[in-house]
Amino acid sequence: MMENRSFDHLLGFLKTDKNSRINGLGKLNKPQPRDINDPLKGFVSITRNGYDVAPDDPLHDFDNIAIQINSDKMNGFVYDSILNGLNETNSVSMFDYTTAPIINQLATEYAVFDNWFCSIPGPTDPNRQFAMSGTSLGIIENYNGTLYEQQSYFDYLMTNGRSFSGYYQNDLWMLGTFKVLLLNILSDAITLLHFALNTVLTLLFKRTFSNLEILETLMTSTVIFMTI
Repeated sequence: MMENRSFDHLLGFLKTDKNSRINGLGKLNKPQPRDINDPLKGFVSITRNGYDVAPDDPLHDFDNIAIQINSDKMNGFVYDSILNGLNETNSVSMFDYTTAPIINQLATEYAVFDNWFCSIPGPTDPNRQFAMSGTSLGIIENYNGTLYEQQSYFDYLMTNGRSFSGYYQNDLWMLGTFKVLLLNILSDAITLLHFALNTVLTLLFKRTFSNLEILETLMTSTVIFMTI
């Protein structure tokens, strides 16, 4: 997923520069109106002046994108930026083969999807829900702390006796937002903790106690305590 990046923003000019079959930007592109309801307010041209450091983050909530798409007219991007006090040129300042050479070169050397659409024309997390479970259950906002109820692909793998791995840096990220998946992760973590603690206690108390009944009592008490 190219976070907050459209195809045209990074690869659109491949159509005119490298391959006319690509569904991208042409030599002449319609400028974006500053006001979709009032053409007298003027227009902002689509350029190749992509920002290395963007002046702001174009809004990408569901309602904002509805304005930007504007019933498939695709002419509300500048208008939405102006409505929210953002830079009017940011959303129409594109990169090309010279300013984003690596990703453009990869696109010419390998297959590229030039007609791909996200599952929801909206924010990040509902689209991640689709990527991990095939649905957002109608949710169109980012995660608000309420765990997602639907089955994830990872739940399905576990249900059918298959393992998987999830890699993260500081937190569980989306792995911690699906209810069933999170419960399974916590259950596995507790099981591992039981095993580790029991192993440590066994090694420790075997050196101290010769009476196995005392050792077994301590081990049983530990397991009960951890379960509670």
